[in-house]
Amino acid sequence: MTASYLENLLQQRLAERHAQHRYRSRSVLASAQQARVVADGKPFLSFCSNDYLGLASDPRLVRALQQGAERWGV
Repeated sequence: MTASYLENLLQQRLAERHAQHRYRSRSVLASAQQARVVADGKPFLSFCSNDYLGLASDPRLVRALQQGAERWGV
């Protein structure tokens, strides 16, 4: 199997996925992970975040993490 054959096969399979609307693309978050996020330029309510309590951006938690990293390293 040559590299050119494999490349052509992959291109064909990708084209098939596009035609069947089965091509997967990832959304990119443009905001911090919170209850409300901006993905691909649009605002959304996020129900799939591990940060359902909103602690990831809590200044007290961020400060504690920084202090821990300074004291014990990362």
